[in-house]
Amino acid sequence: MNEAALTDPAVHVDAAHAEEIKKHVRVYLIVFGALAVLTVVTVAVAYLNLPIVAAVIVALIIASVKAGLVAAYFMHLVSEKKVIYWTLGLTAAFLAAMFIIFIAAYYDQDGNPDAEAVPRILDVELFEPEWEGRFVA
Repeated sequence: MNEAALTDPAVHVDAAHAEEIKKHVRVYLIVFGALAVLTVVTVAVAYLNLPIVAAVIVALIIASVKAGLVAAYFMHLVSEKKVIYWTLGLTAAFLAAMFIIFIAAYYDQDGNPDAEAVPRILDVELFEPEWEGRFVA
């Protein structure tokens, strides 16, 4: 390098800017890796054959962690002001209250939360091969 390049402030700004970008890219890659690992954990938990309530609770916890990572880093909420945090906290508290209300209402149906207490919406087979036999090869 020549001496003009060493004393030029634009060269130092570009180098500092490039280093800052490398830091951000590294953070994004770490968050991406964490999201990929949590997706694998979600699939692995699906194979555990947990009871329905436990499965829903575990799935919601994993989804909440993933949503928090996306909101914090990809939506840049990690560096926002306290008003954003209060809004996010209020939303989380409202969501928790709604979950508690829905779970309480579910367990209040006729005193037992079995499959017969919840009306079935679809009593038909979804994949009936109506076209079977219509086409001749």
